[in-house]
Amino acid sequence: MDKSFLSGLHIQIPDQCLVRQSDLTTMEVPSDAPTKPQATLHSALDGILNTADSRLLLNGLNELLGGAANYAIAGSTALALHGAYNNTPLNRQPNDLDLVLSKNGMESLSHRTAGDLASLGMTCKAGNTTHLTWNSVSGKIFKIDIIPANNTTAGAGFGSAQEIGEQKVLSRQSLLQNLQRREQQGVAEPRHLQDLEFMNKNFPNRAET
Repeated sequence: MDKSFLSGLHIQIPDQCLVRQSDLTTMEVPSDAPTKPQATLHSALDGILNTADSRLLLNGLNELLGGAANYAIAGSTALALHGAYNNTPLNRQPNDLDLVLSKNGMESLSHRTAGDLASLGMTCKAGNTTHLTWNSVSGKIFKIDIIPANNTTAGAGFGSAQEIGEQKVLSRQSLLQNLQRREQQGVAEPRHLQDLEFMNKNFPNRAET
């Protein structure tokens, strides 16, 4: 298999395994998505993350986690995607990428070796795969937080995640509930409160995804 697409992508995990090859396909935005003409998931993510490498990033995550069905984009990046597809840009740039993983996604991640992860341009501290770092071809460095779907606070909503360009993304309702939990538990940071204000202003009908 030609791995030239992985050249820009480094995560350290002690377990040994064979790298599973996934079918990496182009993810186009559905024709009925409320977005600008000819927009794609990748072009939206490029703008949100301020990089030109989002396609490489998603391809690497698909390889790492056993396929796009095994994880969903969450947090402020998911909120920014909803904003982009509704012509309502988020008023700040996300400072990391939150991913909610299914049981299969967590299992796939746990089987990766240091070499597997390095080939995808990702790194992490030895034995700790909850916080990853991705070094893009363009030089941007992104922190990736891994959240199990059974984490009722941050991982809630995986089962009801919607698809944007064949990529799972937590729904607006799930994002709102997660932000509200943080606020109620007294663990909301200023950025979370800012996101909550953004949702209340721009998405008053949170029942819609």
